[in-house]
Amino acid sequence: MIKQVQAQEKGGRGPKPRSNHSWKAFTLIELLVVIAIIGILAAMLLPALNAARERGRACVCVGNLHQVMLMLTTYSSDYNGWICGSLENGTGTSNTWGAYLVNLGYARQTGYNVFVCPSYAPRTFNVNAPEAWSRTYGLRIEPSQSEAKEYPSYYGGTVTPSWPGAQTGQNLLDLYSIPNPTDYVLVGDTILTTAPSAPNPSQWYQFGDLHVTSSTDLTLDARHLGTVNIGYADGSVRSARPSELTDTQLPQCQQFVVSTVH
Repeated sequence: MIKQVQAQEKGGRGPKPRSNHSWKAFTLIELLVVIAIIGILAAMLLPALNAARERGRACVCVGNLHQVMLMLTTYSSDYNGWICGSLENGTGTSNTWGAYLVNLGYARQTGYNVFVCPSYAPRTFNVNAPEAWSRTYGLRIEPSQSEAKEYPSYYGGTVTPSWPGAQTGQNLLDLYSIPNPTDYVLVGDTILTTAPSAPNPSQWYQFGDLHVTSSTDLTLDARHLGTVNIGYADGSVRSARPSELTDTQLPQCQQFVVSTVH
């Protein structure tokens, strides 16, 4: 008998051991619970991921503005303190300040993305896009000579230039004459809500203080987690809260309209 059992085991016909594992499929309710938990976790993490991504873009924006301020201050040094205006000769949007600086050799021919904030349309520079040189950071619209005289302790001096190669269709600002260049807003994140073609809204090449313009279509833009990146007349770049730029206790020459809607 023993020999027969051993023969059966060797031949594979003996009794098989039972498995210690018991498999059970997910029920529909359990599966839905797991999906719901994953959805909740994703909803909790997504804002943090978006905020981290925006902080990265804001850092790139600050770096861009540092490059832009270097171009502008170098131009100013070459022209005895005078800075170019937002629109060359006031003739059209293809002749804005960015194109003017490039044409004069103040920017590398391959470095045009430094003129564009990566957080808002068009995000990158495309020379073939409509109004390409209009969709950049904004350069502040300078006051007329009569407007500047109303706030001499803030604006310093302006002039309508006549020297060769200068922009002759507008008033230009003398950076050397600004009493407090550390607080003088010069370049920044902008938004135009009535752009002539797509993308609209878009970044735009100029903006102004309330003493020069009251436009609510073309303004500074708090796109970086509620702050505006700004280049100041001393060459520095800082982030500013809307409350710092819209304080009604300040004179009109230091007040700006700031968009906070995204």
